Amino acid sequence: MMTLAKKVFLSLVLASSASTRLFAQSDPGDLKQDPAPNIADGDNLVGGSARVVGGTLKISFTVANGIPTQWHHIYLNTDGSGSTGFIHSGNPVGGNGMDFLVEPNFLYRWSGADDQHGWHWDKVQPLEPTINGQTVSYDIPASVLNLKGDANISMMIETMNDNYQATSDTLPRGQVVWTIKASSTDIATGTGVSGTAALLPAAIPDANARVRFKSIHSYACYYGAGQTGELAKRDAVIVETRNLLPNDVATIKKSGTLVTGYISAGEDDKLRVGDAKGPGGYDSCYLDRVKKGVPDKNGEWNSYYVNPASPSWKAHFLEIAQKMEASYGVDGFFLDTIETATVYPDLKPAMISLIEDLRAAHPKSIIILNRGFAVIRETSSVVDGFMFEDFSAGHYFDDRGYVFHDPSGLDTRREQAERDLVPLIAKDGLVVLALDYAASAQEPYLKDAYDRARTFGFIPYASTYSLGTIFDVPYEGKADPKWERELSSPEALAVVLKDSANGFPKGTKVLPSSTYADYSVGTVTNGVKDRSKLDWRNEAWASQERETPHFLEFRFPKSVQGSHLVVDWASDHGEAFPSRTFAVEVKPVTSEETDKEKDKQASWKQIWAINDNTNKHCEIGLTPEKISALRIVQAAGGGSSARPNLMWVEQVQIH
Repeated sequence: MMTLAKKVFLSLVLASSASTRLFAQSDPGDLKQDPAPNIADGDNLVGGSARVVGGTLKISFTVANGIPTQWHHIYLNTDGSGSTGFIHSGNPVGGNGMDFLVEPNFLYRWSGADDQHGWHWDKVQPLEPTINGQTVSYDIPASVLNLKGDANISMMIETMNDNYQATSDTLPRGQVVWTIKASSTDIATGTGVSGTAALLPAAIPDANARVRFKSIHSYACYYGAGQTGELAKRDAVIVETRNLLPNDVATIKKSGTLVTGYISAGEDDKLRVGDAKGPGGYDSCYLDRVKKGVPDKNGEWNSYYVNPASPSWKAHFLEIAQKMEASYGVDGFFLDTIETATVYPDLKPAMISLIEDLRAAHPKSIIILNRGFAVIRETSSVVDGFMFEDFSAGHYFDDRGYVFHDPSGLDTRREQAERDLVPLIAKDGLVVLALDYAASAQEPYLKDAYDRARTFGFIPYASTYSLGTIFDVPYEGKADPKWERELSSPEALAVVLKDSANGFPKGTKVLPSSTYADYSVGTVTNGVKDRSKLDWRNEAWASQERETPHFLEFRFPKSVQGSHLVVDWASDHGEAFPSRTFAVEVKPVTSEETDKEKDKQASWKQIWAINDNTNKHCEIGLTPEKISALRIVQAAGGGSSARPNLMWVEQVQIH
């Protein structure tokens, strides 16, 4: 998930004089109250007009939807010079050399000379705006603007967040100056010359987008700015519209590329006061499941979990989609943070309902879910696409960086693909996009990643984890049946201790029966006592979650004789997950000179077993004989009562 809060600048020309933002486990308990004040979304400007008639300058502007904000400015350049007057830092082309400022109740004149810092506007006279639906209009006497003879009047309109804290949108946009020409006759008594802004979006949604999407062969996911030429080379793209201009979207679409825009469905990237009925005095859509009086926070992305069933969130979510379509002409929506329904399973029905509401509001728009495994079976006939992020290669915020997944990770993802997605490709025509991460487009493992995606009927793409770079991988990928086979085995997943650890001698081989995706068996002997600061992938080892026996095996480089074994089972958010039914087995050594091959073939001997364990910490006595190997075996379905098919171990020690 990547949400980048950047100012939106769209493109508009009036009468112009050319002036040339997967699945990572997150911690809902990591809460911090955001001290920043609430800043509501500003209005998207979709059109405007200006004319001088009967001695009056008439200006109006229209917002995308809803009641226009009271927080707006209109700047006027009346002396024809761009070098004198106020220069708007957010739009130094369209907002240069401004001599007058209109706020909802007053007209001001610039008095700052060359000083662009601070407030240097003197009141001229009161003004009263007229609001008609989504349009705001002003009538300004030409006489107070010092217009002389034939005049060129340049102007810029700006909407802002609450209390004028930040610019939300501007007209004109881009490298354009908005100018109208008025003769001396127009200024005094004439009928006037008007210029009217072309209504946005610069592009319009493709009414046949959903049908076309089913036959795409390439795509890109990009949260940066610009790069329209590269994006236009793809059949479809996912973009963060807040970093693009509507003209950018129009440029991309001219080549026939389908454009979908990013929306967060299960998290909010900033706290909003909204109805002020929620935790901490914020909007009622925010969750507070840990009962700390503040919204639950996704500590990895500094965003806030929301309840998809909340009427306020549903209205906010649908408004974002409507504005995006109206302002940018996108062909559909890419829904991120669907996994809130995984973090909070009881919210699954609400998330499904939210997706269905979006479909009802936009029946012709493409809808793509990012890692929505919790809801895809119920929504596959409603949505058009599914992104399997991190399918073959991922990025970790530790010393591993970019990696091609190990065999267990690949097998887990293969099973998800075969169980949850491949059947829906055939049943509902679901388009599955595979997104992988790499440091560069030249990373050798990308060939395997692209082949693996094509093997399952997915469309491949790769980029950096920030999605701020467009990769042009010179390879399309081809199906290879080797990726349909089981890749993990105890030997493939084993680690060998480089030094003695937890009582196990150097050279001990630790073999798991299987490994859950993104875990490693090496964690069970790392000796870290305070595990609270470890990344979740390094806190424990976990088996695949299957109704089969699971084991941890330790093969010694030479025979050992131990007194007892210590097993600490894993915990998650303070809850322990001890195996209930497990046994300890050893391979006795009958002679120091036992042939190694015969030793490998020796039978396992059970020395201890339990059927009703509830302890997180278990100490188990060992027989006094020398042994060449030891293993902890969990019976099928013998895991914790909460997750009986999972074997989840934090640490193992031998004494």
